[in-house]
Amino acid sequence: MNTSTHHLDAGGAQPCHFGDHQYGRRVEADRSWSVYHVFTGIPAHVNGAAMIGLSRSEATKSMLFLNFCSSERRKERIAARFLIAPENLADR
Repeated sequence: MNTSTHHLDAGGAQPCHFGDHQYGRRVEADRSWSVYHVFTGIPAHVNGAAMIGLSRSEATKSMLFLNFCSSERRKERIAARFLIAPENLADR
């Protein structure tokens, strides 16, 4: 079982460095779960560890966290491009 998911439960204190990816979760042949990059199918990596061998709830939480980070990063890039404060993007 992958123990790297405890880094994701730090109350939002961890920085988001997951680029502009979209992540999904899937059940594997051994009935464990993994989080993967939806366009390549490659398992996601957090703190150098592959997001494989997870429980369903760990995979779900990790996937949601990674997608949230990716979404926030996209908002920041769009805001910088148009000189809009990221918190004001939700109003648009």
